[in-house]
This record gives sequence, C-alpha cells and structure tokens, in this order.
Amino acid sequence: MDSKDLPGKSQVVRNRPNFGQLLAATIALGIGEAALAPVVYSLIPEIVPPQRRALANGIYAVAAILGAGLGISLSGALIDLSDGLRALLPADMHAFEPWRLAFLTVALPGPVVALLILLIRLRPEAEAKEQTHRANVAGLADFLRQNYATVASVFVALGMANLGIAAIGAWSPVIATRIFGATPQAVGQGIGAAYMIGTVVGALVGGAGMRWLHPRLGHATSLRVISIGLALTAIVSAMLTLSTSALHVYVLFGLQVAFLISATVVIPTMLQDMSPEPLRTRVIALATMVGVSLASMSPVMVGLVSDLLNRPSDGLIFAVASVAATAMALGALLARSAEGRFVRTVAGVAAADLRSTEAAGQLQVPAVPSAS
Repeated sequence: MDSKDLPGKSQVVRNRPNFGQLLAATIALGIGEAALAPVVYSLIPEIVPPQRRALANGIYAVAAILGAGLGISLSGALIDLSDGLRALLPADMHAFEPWRLAFLTVALPGPVVALLILLIRLRPEAEAKEQTHRANVAGLADFLRQNYATVASVFVALGMANLGIAAIGAWSPVIATRIFGATPQAVGQGIGAAYMIGTVVGALVGGAGMRWLHPRLGHATSLRVISIGLALTAIVSAMLTLSTSALHVYVLFGLQVAFLISATVVIPTMLQDMSPEPLRTRVIALATMVGVSLASMSPVMVGLVSDLLNRPSDGLIFAVASVAATAMALGALLARSAEGRFVRTVAGVAAADLRSTEAAGQLQVPAVPSAS
C-alpha cells in the first residue's frame, strides 16, 4: 500500500456508521501510513545523488512533520468550515456530522497527489549492479544475526523515543482541555503553532549539531545527536509537572518538539547508512515496527501510572511526564551506548556495498578484441 491509498482510506473512515467499522477503517489508514516511511526512505537514495541524500531526508522529514502540525492547527477551523458549507452539499450529505465532512475534505486532494507521485523518476542504475547486489549481499536474517547488538540497541532506542512521543503527542491536548479548560479550537491552534515552530527550530538545531560534531565523531555523530536530543526532551517532559495553564503546556510541547526534531531528523540517514542497499526497505520497516509496537504501549502505561498515583486533579500530568521522561532517558542512554557498535556496522555495510559495486562494474566492462 502506498500514499495513493491514504485519501481513499480517509473517505472510508468518513463513511463508517458505527464504532467497529470506524476502528477497522482507521486501522486500514494506519497500515497505509506505516508503509510510507520505509518506502520513501528507501527510494530517496535512488532518486537523489549520494551527496544530497541527507538534505533530501531532512526536507522530507521536516515537510511531513510541518504538514502534521498544520493539520493540527487547522483541524478546529476545518470542522467549523465543513459545517458551514453543509448547505452547499448534496441533500443526502446534509445530515453528516462535522467530523465526517472533515474526513471527506481531507480526502479531496487525493487524485492530485496521486498524479504528482506518477511524475517521480528514479536514477538509472545498471542491471548488472542490481544482480550483483542480490547475489552478494546477505539476506535480512543474516544481516540481523551479524549485527544483532547494533540493531537491538538502535531500534529499541528509537522505540523508546516513539513511546515518549506518543505520550506527549496524545495527552498534551487532553491535559490542556481536561485540566486547564481550553477549548478544542484553542488547543488546535496552540498545539499546532508549537508543533510547527518547534519543528523549524529543531531542524535548524539538529543540522547545526551534525555539522559541528561530525568532524570529531564521524559516523557516530547521528547517535550522539539523538542521545542529546532525547536527554533534553526528558528534562522538558519532567517540567510538565510544573504547568499551571494551557499556555505552559503549549510552550513545553514546543520545546519537546524542538529537541525531538533535532534528534530524529537524522534518523533516516542513520538507518540508510546501517542498511545494505538491497535491504533498506526491510531494515527501515523493521525499525518502524519496533517503534510502533513500543509507541502503542504508551496509552496503557499512562493509564496505569495515573491509576497508581490516584491524584484526580493532576494525576494525568504526572503520569504523562513520568512515562515520557523515562522513555526519553532510556532512549538517550541506549543511543549513547550503541555508538561504537553502530560505527562498526556502518563500516561493514559500506565495504560490502563497495565490493558489490566494483563487481558490477567489472561485469559491465566490454571485452577488448585482441590485435591479430
């Protein structure tokens, strides 16, 4: 499933008459979205030259995150707008709830996006190189067996970050509305603005950190940037317990996003570097599966901690802060400890890819006829 499926799934979500069907359609939407990252980050090295790969990864990541922030900011206004245009719709749609109309509106750009995707062209590659890669690069199971320590520490570190992100992203709007009485429109605008500002600041800080540290750390730079970003996010997450208004929640959310983006904007390039070229999609997909699995634990963990605290007035704030801060801190420690293993894995992958490329080049050299 690719990005062309997503608008259709949004329309399916809009049409569901009961919770069970809504849940099923939402799961289908999630499947489509989950496929995007492995596919896109595997395609980028085939679309852009190697020297521009990190820039392309960063642009895509920031664009996707900014789009999410824009969606949050406009969500309340979109619902109001959809409700206001009800009279212009066909008669059989007049009874639709505003959220259904909002889903339908989100699906409208789908055909245009699908046509734009058809314009993408890959960089031409020699068939001999592709065949040589398939013949000489170990399969996924062999790669995981040879690099299990690197894969486990890196993937779990990223998974801990996802768990913390899920706690922050899912519960910050709830805290603002339930505890501090903010309206849904105000929450959408406040969280959305914090999201977008934090994304821009985080991308700039992360890029500057990479340029500053890379001459000294080499391939370990990405994990060092991730560990620093997650550690700072853990500190800000703990500060959530000091919030006394919705504005404080928005400001802290923006700081969390900034530090997270500064860390996570380098993740795609890091995963590409540690993955043999023919295995990139599968390795990135595996990392995504680990991250999603750990992130899915966030609601349960926040609920359990909140129940254990038994503080009706601010128990949710302390639960979210403790889950997010702990997850981020663990992720930072794992990322920092994996640097040496990661550098060795990257060196091994680069050497294997170089051997395959050289072998492919030899296969393409035409035979020179001997002089008679």
